[in-house]
Amino acid sequence: MKKSSYSVKGVHAEKDSQKLIEVIAAKVPISKVVIKKVFTAGGAWLKKKGRRELLRVRRADTLLAFGDAFEFYYDQDLLEKSAPLDECFVLEDNPRFCVWFKASGVLSQGTKYGDHCSLLRHLEVQTKREIFLIHRLDREVSGLMVFAYTRDAARRLSMLWSQNLVEKRYLALVYGHLKQSEGEITFPLDGKSAKSIYKVRELRADMTTLVEIKIISGRLHQIRRHMQMIGHPVVGDREHTGTDARVIERNKDWRSWPALAAISLSFSDPWGRKESDKRFHYEIDESLYVSFAKK
Repeated sequence: MKKSSYSVKGVHAEKDSQKLIEVIAAKVPISKVVIKKVFTAGGAWLKKKGRRELLRVRRADTLLAFGDAFEFYYDQDLLEKSAPLDECFVLEDNPRFCVWFKASGVLSQGTKYGDHCSLLRHLEVQTKREIFLIHRLDREVSGLMVFAYTRDAARRLSMLWSQNLVEKRYLALVYGHLKQSEGEITFPLDGKSAKSIYKVRELRADMTTLVEIKIISGRLHQIRRHMQMIGHPVVGDREHTGTDARVIERNKDWRSWPALAAISLSFSDPWGRKESDKRFHYEIDESLYVSFAKK
């Protein structure tokens, strides 16, 4: 059976002026046509001699110098994957940063095997400039994302996220009917404090609840884990379902993605000097872009 994935790691060029594609072709049993596709998809990496940073390299005919280090990652299934990038759209575009709606099924950024299914790469190709990722959304989660155009903007915006100064609201469809119309969930996650504030939007006849959630902290899968911990897992979330056999069975009939979307972002102008200075606020019409928001 033919192997569907290969990786080459920690290899150094033994002489000058070798084409990277020729060196890789001698180490992996795949065609040069496919190798070029891997380069385009972002699965090839190069670290120039004397440099610390490993960077993606897109040109297969890049010439190596003695001592250069390179890595190459190929996975047939990943290379053949696509993403609904045409469903993503921009809400704000200014000289410093932009705000986009990321569709479910689109990566925020790539992996070592490639970035052709990521919104970050999509913006790099569209704008033909360097783009800086400020925060992430899981591949399965749709919603608003912020990207910076300059290092200064990236530093200032990233600081807002790291200091929990961004108001983030999400919409989720969860199993069961919540007994309280609003409440707080404060169970620690990963040994750290975590706080989610929820408000019921709608109790549905199929025993699900449409709920709006604001997170104060930003732990991994915070909403999905918190909702499962209070007995109301997010519909379609196969990772945090608990042991309820009914939930597990119902998830089999659900789509591939958890019913969770980041619907609004609000933060102070990081270039402002006073508390009263401008705030940025971005919100999507969930009835148009979030499928589970509609009955």
